Amino acid sequence: MTGRSHRSAGNSESAPGSDAAARADPWWTAYEATRSILHATTVPDVVDAVSRFVRKCEGRVVPGDEAPPGALPLDVSLGGRSPLLAVAEGATARRHLARFLPRVVEDARLAAGRIRHEERLATDATVDPLTGVLNRRGLARVVPRLSDGDAVVALDVDELDGVNQMHGTEGGDAVLTGFAQMIAEQARLDDRCGRTGGDEFVLTMRRTSVDGALALVRRMLARWQQIAPHPVTFSAGIANVDEGPPARALVRADRALSRAKQSGGNAVEVILSVDDADLPDR
Repeated sequence: MTGRSHRSAGNSESAPGSDAAARADPWWTAYEATRSILHATTVPDVVDAVSRFVRKCEGRVVPGDEAPPGALPLDVSLGGRSPLLAVAEGATARRHLARFLPRVVEDARLAAGRIRHEERLATDATVDPLTGVLNRRGLARVVPRLSDGDAVVALDVDELDGVNQMHGTEGGDAVLTGFAQMIAEQARLDDRCGRTGGDEFVLTMRRTSVDGALALVRRMLARWQQIAPHPVTFSAGIANVDEGPPARALVRADRALSRAKQSGGNAVEVILSVDDADLPDR
């Protein structure tokens, strides 16, 4: 009876998909690498997939400044800060890498380009194009993550309309960008700043008491008087986050900001959670 012969368990040939088969068949190794590249969600994942392909082909990946003369002239870091080159261990490995690595790297570059494009789109959707801080959508992702012990600061540039009337929108834009930069310089690394309207900003502060937020705003008031591109001030309202919904703290901060504006501006007010019994649920 004719037909396919069955390999015994001790046969030296390996089933497709095994590591031994991958080493023996560079086509299969390249196929696996391409599948991993297509499923990658970050650029480092793509680089890891290319590096695994090199290792399965009996090669190694080394920094460009440490590569021997025989290294393949393909940067597998995909535009990283430090180039990475593939080095073949033996004639067979070099033949396989020379044949298949360019194709794998080309697939990797396309995948990395797609991922970076998607990351830029995601960033553009949450960043204010004028000031570079978060926009409303970006803040909407930050505020719900606040918890008891955090603080929220609402800030508003005083009399920005006067700057626009006297110096045009370019003058007003200079104030807004300078103000956002000042906030970023004074805030801590964990703080998040966003622009919620024309001249309105919000600063979220993790693990910060109202007293700590108040001290920071006072430093900002003094600093802004020194560096403001036009003679304008700003006002601020501070609220603490308690065990309730974080959005309630944002409402309190807005109310505190209104009080500061009504007092004449260039001021800061505080509303604590114990004072918000009359606030609507959010």
